[in-house]
Amino acid sequence: MSPHAIKPHVEKAVLGFGIVNPLLALPQVYKVWFLGAVGGLSLITVSAGLFMSLLMAAWGALDGSKALWAPAAAWTAVNVALLAGILHFS
Repeated sequence: MSPHAIKPHVEKAVLGFGIVNPLLALPQVYKVWFLGAVGGLSLITVSAGLFMSLLMAAWGALDGSKALWAPAAAWTAVNVALLAGILHFS
């Protein structure tokens, strides 16, 4: 099978898991915002994750790749929520 034949299937898999994966972080967002628990979260690490997700979203948008920008946009939302929670509860 040629790489061109496989690419659409890989893109769908990346997009699907790329959207599901940030949803798996929602318990952490809940823990921060509803329980006020920010212990163990690093402002530097979450900020770096936010910066990287913004870069990936921009790259995906510029490249026209939904498989890149959609998951990165979802991670941006998660990282913003975590960063805001860290700043609010610290």
